[in-house]
Amino acid sequence: MAFIGRGLIEFTDRLRLLVSLESIKDLLFTGLAGSLSEEIITGDINIPKYVIPFENVSSFYANPSVAIPKADEDLWREVYEYSINTKVKIHSNLHATVMLFYSETIEFLNYLKSIGVYTIDMELSAFYSLSNLYGKRAVGVLRITDMPLIEYHKFSEKFAELAKKKREDSVASIFEIILKFFKMI
Repeated sequence: MAFIGRGLIEFTDRLRLLVSLESIKDLLFTGLAGSLSEEIITGDINIPKYVIPFENVSSFYANPSVAIPKADEDLWREVYEYSINTKVKIHSNLHATVMLFYSETIEFLNYLKSIGVYTIDMELSAFYSLSNLYGKRAVGVLRITDMPLIEYHKFSEKFAELAKKKREDSVASIFEIILKFFKMI
């Protein structure tokens, strides 16, 4: 288990060191994401198989045609099975990694939604790309914390109460997935 810095450049640089260790075979990323879909709401979890990289940091370390940003299929299936009986709704939808300034652009977020992207973050494509480059099995589990295109949820008291409970449940679910990943339960 490693905590790997803040920001995509620092994250990717430290990740490169981690994946270069021969003794590490499997990697589990847990992170936060925003949802572009009304189907995936705050407190849900997305375990994406594929990530579209809208960042150029990971390509500095690995040619995208060689290190495709995708989860290891077997490890993805294993972690997805761990998550089925948790308290929150689990998804496996298309995801994109974007740079921070893009995530604030409504036009770009609407474009992503129009091409089928359900969730966004700022690290997962680098995680998948570098893991694949070094031959490591990797999967990412993303807890949905916000919905940048869904304005009415921000102002609904009823949704705020539901979101608080779902956030608590999603943290507990992530912890359960981690314990199962490490074969501790």
